[in-house]
Amino acid sequence: PRSREVLEILAWEVAKRGRGLIPQDLGNIVWAYATAGIRNREMMQAIAAEAVRKVRRFTAQDLANCSWGFGKLDICCDELMTALADEMTHRMGKLEPQHMSTTAWAHARLCFVHPEFLAAVAEAATEAAGRFDARGVSNLLWASGVLVLRSEALVRAMVGRAGCLAPRLTAQEISSAALGIRLLDQPELLCQFLESVVPLFYNFRSPGDGPHWVTFANVVRSAVRYGQECWGSAQLESHFRQLLLNPVTRALEKVALDNTLSISDALASLQIMFDAINVPCFGEFYTREVLCGLRLDDASRSGTPPKWVVEARKSCLEASAGRWRVPSSDGIMAFASWEVCCERTAYLNPGKVYWTSWADEALNSAKELLQPLQHVKREMHAEYVALMELFDELGRSGSSEEALRTCEGSIFVYVSHCPCISCLGVFCQVLRRCPNVALRVTCDDAWTTRCGHPRDLPPVGRERPLRGVQDEEWHQVLRVCVKK
Repeated sequence: PRSREVLEILAWEVAKRGRGLIPQDLGNIVWAYATAGIRNREMMQAIAAEAVRKVRRFTAQDLANCSWGFGKLDICCDELMTALADEMTHRMGKLEPQHMSTTAWAHARLCFVHPEFLAAVAEAATEAAGRFDARGVSNLLWASGVLVLRSEALVRAMVGRAGCLAPRLTAQEISSAALGIRLLDQPELLCQFLESVVPLFYNFRSPGDGPHWVTFANVVRSAVRYGQECWGSAQLESHFRQLLLNPVTRALEKVALDNTLSISDALASLQIMFDAINVPCFGEFYTREVLCGLRLDDASRSGTPPKWVVEARKSCLEASAGRWRVPSSDGIMAFASWEVCCERTAYLNPGKVYWTSWADEALNSAKELLQPLQHVKREMHAEYVALMELFDELGRSGSSEEALRTCEGSIFVYVSHCPCISCLGVFCQVLRRCPNVALRVTCDDAWTTRCGHPRDLPPVGRERPLRGVQDEEWHQVLRVCVKK
């Protein structure tokens, strides 16, 4: 805490004295603040301006440090990122593998696309594949998937290198690489990669490995679903269910359905389970399975989405306005509508888009009715904010807990990304408190879609208009640049 205070104070001095800093200072400062997770935009803007002016004096490590730091802090300055990428493209023959992979990771984190840099990295990294370490392979495969860099030669070389490094790969490195290959829609190479790492994944059982288990299990499930089953996939799924999915599902069912337990006791049990496994959500396939098991999601079972889902996706897509981003709490949206009758009073919401925000104005009594798990910012999630609006209305009209049990009607909730376990718990509380209200919840996976539509690619530099993933002109640009 003390060091954070010092860094916050120093940030203002750096912002004022940026012109006197040499390139190494700029790179080191960005690295230090990114490592500490301190986002001071004024300082970063000052550093960006200085870095653009002095970029030709940067070492390769300074260039990579700056790129990584801005990516880690999720601060995108197009002018800076373009200048750094231009310089690295010019020096590509002198870059080390870690410089390429670190910078590619930063570009993907910021959804910043520089075609010439990507093309140069694809060629250079393919030739130097044998020099990449485990983290470099993982970062480059993940970045390729996020940025839709379709260089089969690069992916094949990195998958081959990953096979050689398999015993050294961490759970995070395996799951990130697998996700990247999946996003590139390379089933043959994905299966080749999975066969080399699935048998090793059982060894990862530390509390911090939970999120990586979720990512990896969903990638394996996607491969099986599309006919690319690999050796060990069934055993891995069974292990994932036993280790993570089934215990949490049972805890959620207690909140929703077990009338022998008070809601507070059921939530306490869910909280203990959540703290033990350290998993934020269950990912695309398993979240839908849980929703279906709780009889919340009937949309995923039908081939054609219901009208309300089509409307929800369209509304969220229009409201998002910008471009596709790497999924994060701040960028996830919800669309909710309801028609609920309680004690002869009708509560109507024809449909509205909700963003991440605080439900500060809601009555404390309403917050007691829908309690998120005790974790960072779970009470800010868009789907929670939407339901809190309804329950706040009910509370302000004087509806008691007994009255809620007599409510009738329907609630529809769409989420642009897989709801977290805390929000699944909130849905279960709605089921328990309002047993005569039909709650329907469905979601998309923001890694693979943008509100149910194809991911759009980010602009290249500052001038390029927004493009879609299927845009032929964009792929022609990369085909010209990338030597396969």
